[in-house]
Amino acid sequence: MSTGLADGNRMMRGRDDEIRALDRLLDAARAGRGGALMVCGEPGMGKSALLGAAAERAGGLRVLTAAGSEAESGLVFGGLHQLLAPLWADPGLLAGLPPAQLEALHIAMGLRTAPCTDFLLYTAVLRLLDDAAARQPLLLAIDDLHLWDATSTAALMFVARRVAGRPVAVLFAVEGADGGDVSLPMLLLRGLVPQEAHEVLDGLGVARDVPYRQALIAAAAGNPLVLTELAAGAADMAEDGTPAPGVPARSRLRSMFGERLRGLPGATRSIMVLAAADSTSRAGVIAGAAARLGLDVAALEPAERAGLVERRGDDLIIRHSLTRSLARDEAGPAALRAAHRALAGELGARGEEDRALWHHAMAAEGADETLADRLEERASLVAQHGGLAGTANALRLAAALSGTPRDRGRRLAAAGYAAWKSGQPTLARSLAAECAVTSLVPEAAAMLERLRGLIALGDGDQRAAYDHLTRSARALARERPEFAVGLLFMAAIAAHHADLSDGFASVAGDIVGMSPGFARYGRLLGGITDLAPAADPWRLRAEAPAALRAGDVHQWLWPLIISKFSTPRLAYAFGLEAESEFSANGMHAVLTLPALWLSELEHELGLWPQGIARAEEGLRSARDTGQRSKQADFHAVLAMFAAMRGDAAECWRQARHALELALPLHNRLAAARSTWALSLLDLSAGSYEIAAERLETIGDPHSPVAHAHVGRLAAADLVEAHVRAGDFERAHRAFGAFEPWAERAAAPLPGHLLRRCRALLAGKDDDRGKLYAEACADAAAEHPFEYARTALLYGEWLRRTRRSGRARPLLRMAYETFERLGASPWTCAAQTQLRPTGGGPATTLANGALTPQELRIARFAATGMSNREIGTRLFLSPRTVGYHLHKIFPKLGIANRAQLRDLDLPEP
Repeated sequence: MSTGLADGNRMMRGRDDEIRALDRLLDAARAGRGGALMVCGEPGMGKSALLGAAAERAGGLRVLTAAGSEAESGLVFGGLHQLLAPLWADPGLLAGLPPAQLEALHIAMGLRTAPCTDFLLYTAVLRLLDDAAARQPLLLAIDDLHLWDATSTAALMFVARRVAGRPVAVLFAVEGADGGDVSLPMLLLRGLVPQEAHEVLDGLGVARDVPYRQALIAAAAGNPLVLTELAAGAADMAEDGTPAPGVPARSRLRSMFGERLRGLPGATRSIMVLAAADSTSRAGVIAGAAARLGLDVAALEPAERAGLVERRGDDLIIRHSLTRSLARDEAGPAALRAAHRALAGELGARGEEDRALWHHAMAAEGADETLADRLEERASLVAQHGGLAGTANALRLAAALSGTPRDRGRRLAAAGYAAWKSGQPTLARSLAAECAVTSLVPEAAAMLERLRGLIALGDGDQRAAYDHLTRSARALARERPEFAVGLLFMAAIAAHHADLSDGFASVAGDIVGMSPGFARYGRLLGGITDLAPAADPWRLRAEAPAALRAGDVHQWLWPLIISKFSTPRLAYAFGLEAESEFSANGMHAVLTLPALWLSELEHELGLWPQGIARAEEGLRSARDTGQRSKQADFHAVLAMFAAMRGDAAECWRQARHALELALPLHNRLAAARSTWALSLLDLSAGSYEIAAERLETIGDPHSPVAHAHVGRLAAADLVEAHVRAGDFERAHRAFGAFEPWAERAAAPLPGHLLRRCRALLAGKDDDRGKLYAEACADAAAEHPFEYARTALLYGEWLRRTRRSGRARPLLRMAYETFERLGASPWTCAAQTQLRPTGGGPATTLANGALTPQELRIARFAATGMSNREIGTRLFLSPRTVGYHLHKIFPKLGIANRAQLRDLDLPEP
């Protein structure tokens, strides 16, 4: 850590609340529950000291530390290299990793140059830490995370969001008030109150009766480092010789450190510039670079005496990040470039070409096309080796060194696309803004529109995404029609989310007319919301135009979305392979699409544990990649699951999150689905009028939660709500709007819902019985929940009309289906109807006290998943899954995993 241990201990005085938060995090890791905490604050507030205190209090935990530096922020894998180096030294730990993951880590550590993907690298890091934690719980203490390279940061964020249920604590320190990532728990370091400041001064040996003590506290304005630094020179101060209390603490720190730097001899300041520009902290590298400038590293001694640097073994550490930035700022451009040239020469001589190239780029003055080409080539290799998150920085630097506006614009657009694809929308937007003020040829301008549209699709206004993508596609249609068709497909997704029915039809028509090879796909795409005839995704992919099959994204997304609405089971099998392909290729920003569609299919097919787990993982991925619109989609799906399970609090929580995210972004699909979830909650609770009111807003085009397709799918629920409320006039009106669409739809579900609604509205008992019987004769495999609801309505009607014998098998089937799915409100309703028929439900075994992680494993195992499949889903090793199952069986009073299927396991 950048603050010395003794100073850190003194700065922790008065931080009782913060220490308790640390202890809770450490205790969670010791208990196997895990957790992550983002420590935020302005410079000098004690972030580094808090991390040092955590390391001191981490008894029983293995502590891994790393710290970011400004000079290394552009060096791909630099942070991971620091953090994982101690684990890398343990051959026994590495021997347990799967070969592909071990290869990925070799690449990150600079020992291989084979192709890799971001996702594989991230999962490899998680697996390595998981295996290490199985030996001894871990604390990862990461200082100055905001100065880490993008790939290392992305990998650690991936880990931090997945340590729940693991014996791992992750502690980040970040400069600022919000940490830049609100999805992790945050601890904001506040300023010291006067009593706490007195305690710090007591620890520093400043007597209570010295006349300037109060002036020190006032001047520090609650900043512990300012107070410590002022107190260090307090013996030489006059009673009134303190800085003005109105000066901000950061300015005061800069002033103090700046004065110390300016007071150093010239040779010392020059070597301080080298140390500040260096990304290794290795004394040998700094000494070698100094020699290239005719300097002796021994000249650093005055800086050591001033407390600005310290030697730790073979390392030379600048003790505070502010000193590093001040040394760079005060050096001036020419001196800083000279330092980078010297470091580039030294690192190149040591065979560290990547670091040397980076320093060469930092030393460049003006355009350098040769260097720009090398950086562009390096960016391509970095992307192939799992560093896609860091590719954008290399391309951005290459753009800055470009010799022509054309090359600058091209490289900036490529950098923006790399940033978007790796899940960095903020950086992608920044690069798009840079690109926009550059002279662009027409094709580059069209690519900029494409970038803006892709950013908006995941993290912006869905209507704007549609506009950008269609403009880009139409600009590229003549020269690159197949590429333009792909953009139109993404525009269709935006139109579907924004409920732009005319836009959806327009895009489908453009596809038909733009490329003869894609005409069939344009027609199929145009018919999906009307549930066109069944489509086999495998055949669609096999018979696709060569341009589609050559694409790494669209050859999977097109068949999946076209078949999803008509053949759910086939689409599901196809989607699983698509998701695996996207994961293997590191396409994080795109991965959320198949994950969303698969969770929706798992909802339809009755695979609820898998669907919930996938939606939760999708939500984490959407947060990882900064996709707010996709976050809204996953919250809405989770709200649907919660509604059907009868978890009112969770349904409301997820629906609120969905609506808060969806409404400003005009993601009407998520808004409508979350509203539908709340109405299902009302319907199952007997609040029929409220359910009907909510459902009507989905079909009202003037409502902000309206969505035509969702409204049609929810129409059967609206009819039922009106019928149960006794309002048959409005029920018939709702059915009248639903019937034409359901009659022309070729997929089985609309026909099933159509017959259910006709039965509910039938005027004669004979007609009602016939219609219910026809509905219950439908194949139920692909929509078990809807089929069970129809069976419940039919059985309820049969029982009311005194035909209990015929009602009993229907009600029992409905009860067993609802119980298997975990649809608690409907299970209770079926049980209530079944009991008077003499067919009461079978008893279920009670659960033992399982942890949330054990519940997740038990529920997956109950569905028939193997230990390896469960481990893949939860990022655990198969051995760890087996260990958990060994503990689960005695708790539940069972002997094997087959018996799990007979238990009523609650949600974790």
